[in-house]
Amino acid sequence: MRQPKPVAAGRRHARRRARRWRIAIGVGAAIAALAAGRPTSGSAQTGVSGACTVSDASPDGPAVWSSASQSLWGCEGWVYAFAVRNQRVTYGRWSGARAISVSMNGVALTADEGAQPLQWKLDMVDYLRTLVEDGQQDVDGFWRRLVVAEPGPVEQFARASPAVYTSPRRVAFLADSTPTPCGVIAADNAHYCSGDSTVYLGRAFFLGELSLGGNFLPILILSHEWGHHIQNILDLNPLGIPRSLNSTNIELQADCFAGLYAADAARRGLLDPGDVEEAANSLYRARDRHKYPWFTVGAHGTADERIAAWHYGQQHGLAGCLGRMFVDQ
Repeated sequence: MRQPKPVAAGRRHARRRARRWRIAIGVGAAIAALAAGRPTSGSAQTGVSGACTVSDASPDGPAVWSSASQSLWGCEGWVYAFAVRNQRVTYGRWSGARAISVSMNGVALTADEGAQPLQWKLDMVDYLRTLVEDGQQDVDGFWRRLVVAEPGPVEQFARASPAVYTSPRRVAFLADSTPTPCGVIAADNAHYCSGDSTVYLGRAFFLGELSLGGNFLPILILSHEWGHHIQNILDLNPLGIPRSLNSTNIELQADCFAGLYAADAARRGLLDPGDVEEAANSLYRARDRHKYPWFTVGAHGTADERIAAWHYGQQHGLAGCLGRMFVDQ
């Protein structure tokens, strides 16, 4: 996934980005070759894109990931993915300094602060928090725009009056299991709690998904949980029964809302090649292993149902997500 806001936006963000990648080239011709990527509308980003190759000299044998077209932001995500997957990084600390190499269009990338090539100083705390903060701002802005732009479907299906958009009270990044008004949230999970209007994101869950599919998957999870926030503030409950008894439809509607955001991100040029496929893989991993009755408490849907709901949001928009019962009762 491409960065959803300009690098120069904000001193705090700039300080964090200062520890990130610097392209190890010094002549104008090489810069021009790397700068072949298109700017992304809506984000004012003019980031680099091109062929990205990441390799890791793992003790179990070399591993290589490559893409013919990837933004610098997306390529960076795959470096962190390899670092987590092959245990090159424990949370906040780097090990295996000579393990990972990365290049774009055949040009090696290196770290800041005078580090030599292949000697990355990766701060996983910094990276994940920056990724979540950027995603949070982008998803929040998307819903703020959408609710204003499409009042008809909102007023038709929302039971809240007035039906207005408000942001979650906060987004909490969990290092350990944490008590909340909705019970204890584990670090290997993500959950929206309506009791305190908070999106809880487990660090272990995010690390696992990042390692499997790059930097779009944490944003996929975030956008799904944000969907539950939309259900809460608009009081979306078509059957008029406790939501716990309509769990499958509630979860699939959140998947549909996540698909809405993904379609908007794609229109703004924020998705990299492979992001959609990795999202489908993530939804497959998060599937119910069995086909449960629609009223089963805690059910999320089968792999086919979850992937179909996500694509339905991309294809049918807000009115489609609001007006559909995804599983027949």
